[in-house]
Amino acid sequence: LYSNKVENSSKILNNSLMKSCVSYYVKEEANYPYRDYMEDCNKIFDGFMNNPNFGLFTLYDGHGGKDTSNHIKDRIPEIFQQTILKYQNNIEPNMEKILTETFESCDDELKTKPWAYYTGSTACLIFTIKNGENYTIYSANAGDSRRLSYDHKASDLSEINRIKKYGGTVFNGRIFGSLAVSRAFGDYELKQFGVLATPYYSKTNTIKGDKYIIIASDGVWDVLNDEDILSLAKVYGKTSKELCEMIVKVSLEKKSFDNISVIVVEL
Repeated sequence: LYSNKVENSSKILNNSLMKSCVSYYVKEEANYPYRDYMEDCNKIFDGFMNNPNFGLFTLYDGHGGKDTSNHIKDRIPEIFQQTILKYQNNIEPNMEKILTETFESCDDELKTKPWAYYTGSTACLIFTIKNGENYTIYSANAGDSRRLSYDHKASDLSEINRIKKYGGTVFNGRIFGSLAVSRAFGDYELKQFGVLATPYYSKTNTIKGDKYIIIASDGVWDVLNDEDILSLAKVYGKTSKELCEMIVKVSLEKKSFDNISVIVVEL
């Protein structure tokens, strides 16, 4: 599946003429007046690493400011590429290790950034490999920016127990009443209490009829659930643009109070 050699691993190779998917569409909404500015970011590479079978779709939701999310949107794809190169002859069997190492290495770099002490970001990374008419979808998320997967909320019982083991406490659904997510990049003032960037990992093989991958920040998931998204896709799923815009529209109508970001990938 991977045959292209990358001589300079510090540079992301992305050929805009290469299309690993039918289409994709991104829509962002700061959601003023509930939010004064946008803390979400995204980065997409269709034809990632100059390979027409590879697609990389990433979404980041910052908190406390945009410093962390703006930084990791560039570094995660770079580190992911470098890590893939270490396993380039055996990528797929090692994908969970590759993604975990990518997230943890990126978070470790933030130790030297003063702003990473009081700002943080969630992340969702989707890596697709095209196999003929079907796809293998690898997903990694830390926090509550996600595809249809798992949220790392501080209110989750397993996460509460883990935080307590590190000497932290959760009240009002937040770590020390402050941070609503238990896994995030940055937030170094709370790292000693169990806040980490180790991602939730999943692998999915598409079948005939699977059409869209939907990635969104918690500005969507706070007001819509998985079933809501699937229902919208059945009615407004003619194009990635139509579905993406409708998800944002409905999220606003349902009074989301957060920044809203949506990526819809048509397979």
